Amino acid sequence: MTTENKDNTDLSDGIIIGALIPFILPAILIPTILWNAFVLTKLWMWFAVPAFGLPSLGLASAYGLSLIVYLLRSTSGCKDEREWWVKLITPFFGPLLSLGMGWVATFFL
Repeated sequence: MTTENKDNTDLSDGIIIGALIPFILPAILIPTILWNAFVLTKLWMWFAVPAFGLPSLGLASAYGLSLIVYLLRSTSGCKDEREWWVKLITPFFGPLLSLGMGWVATFFL
């Protein structure tokens, strides 16, 4: 394969990937946002409502609260050196672990 053909192939691959990003990102982000909000609503219902008499949270309120917490604990300037696959699965398994631990804790209330 000549250098010119290889350059054209690389360019067309980049264009295809760039064209798919607007479809791939929402397909990943929307379920992640909903999953995190769902887990927060469950944990809030199990612990904050009975302990402090607070009202329950809907998905939108839970997402907004998680944004506030994210901003407060932001680690700007720190480089994330985890492997790509760890970055990919953490948004799913982190909340899953929290939900499981919270569910177990409800047996001790």
